Amino acid sequence: MKNVVNDDKIGDFRDLVNSNSSFVYHTYKDKNGKNLFHLVCSCMDCGVFQGSWHSLLKF
Repeated sequence: MKNVVNDDKIGDFRDLVNSNSSFVYHTYKDKNGKNLFHLVCSCMDCGVFQGSWHSLLKF
């Protein structure tokens, strides 16, 4: 299977979300009446589990 997104981009995305976790959660938990935070979680799950983003689920 061909990699579409390289590992560096995935790592950069995780780092960005982790460094702005509260903003990301509050921005995407209710976007025009839809909870889009699960999409961020799915992207964070790409590859090996890393970071502390799962702590956001306590909100």
